[in-house]
Amino acid sequence: MTPDPSDLSFETPRVKARLLCEDDLDLYLALYTDPEVMRYIGPVMGREDVLAVFEKSLGHNRRLGVRALYWRVFDRSNDDASVGLASLVREIRDGGAADVGLMLSSDVQRSSLGQHCLAAMIGNCLSGYWNLGVSEITARHVESHAAARRLVESLGFVGEGLDAKGFASWRMRHEAWVTSRSGEMWSRWQSR
Repeated sequence: MTPDPSDLSFETPRVKARLLCEDDLDLYLALYTDPEVMRYIGPVMGREDVLAVFEKSLGHNRRLGVRALYWRVFDRSNDDASVGLASLVREIRDGGAADVGLMLSSDVQRSSLGQHCLAAMIGNCLSGYWNLGVSEITARHVESHAAARRLVESLGFVGEGLDAKGFASWRMRHEAWVTSRSGEMWSRWQSR
């Protein structure tokens, strides 16, 4: 059974997120054309390239969890200001594994927003709350991105070295999530 779109939103004391929609092109343009945000992600994109990526993301959301999901992330402590994008992309070879992604505006990159966002996404996946059949989460980042490394380590991911493309690769399986920091945070938020 595919979840209802309203069930795929998430909220923590610091962030809330909803599935990406047609009204979110402004945020896509702001993030993908910002050199500071793209520093560890890839080259700054032009408008036409951003439009293509945006349309592809919307297409995935229309199929609700078949291959990928994309969210707009808001900072609850700052009048619900838009601060970034989050993604969950299933691995092609193993539909029970999914890769998380996060792009935050440069002014909030060194806050706890990333930790809250990823912990909520991981918890909703690995607990079965979203009923997506995901039993392990992966994360990847440019090897030199120290802040990304600290983020995934703080949540309890286990390093797996470099992948075939030279990215630092991390994994969290359901069994480890239960006692990880992200699992503990998610459980606290659910008990409120």
